[in-house]
Amino acid sequence: MLERNLPARVEELWRPFFCVTTDLLSGELVTHRHGDLRLAVAASMCLPGLAPPVVMGGRLLVDGGVLDNLPVAGMAAMSEGPIIASKVNNSEAFAPDPDAPLTSPAIPETLYRLILLGAHDTVAAARTHAALVITPDNSDVGMLEFHMLDRMREAGRRATVEALERDGAALLGA
Repeated sequence: MLERNLPARVEELWRPFFCVTTDLLSGELVTHRHGDLRLAVAASMCLPGLAPPVVMGGRLLVDGGVLDNLPVAGMAAMSEGPIIASKVNNSEAFAPDPDAPLTSPAIPETLYRLILLGAHDTVAAARTHAALVITPDNSDVGMLEFHMLDRMREAGRRATVEALERDGAALLGA
């Protein structure tokens, strides 16, 4: 699926890009700004316990969300221009239905919830550092429904248009 949606190298993108991963060997957040785009993105989506780590450059890489779910502070430190952040996970889905009986989730959902526990304040961090925060409505997509990528991409496009219409003038300094 990444081959269908991404060029091979970061340098081929028409806009500056980076993604982050977590190195399981060093415990460090790794920033990818050049090189194999598909491999970097694949590693940045690799949920521990659900997929094996990606071996890249002598590192064992998994989802950067383990350490930083929305790396806007790192982006701000680079001082390269206005930051547009997109929060695509549905961490609000953690609120249990008060009328439903409490049940133990399956292991994959438990692992995903563990990763997102540190994401509860990502919108606040984004609003501190980002000129524009896009929050697509993915409420109809489950936490592990990766086959819904096309639906999520369209929701992201709609949310981007709405955010630009609402806040675009401020982003452009107008």
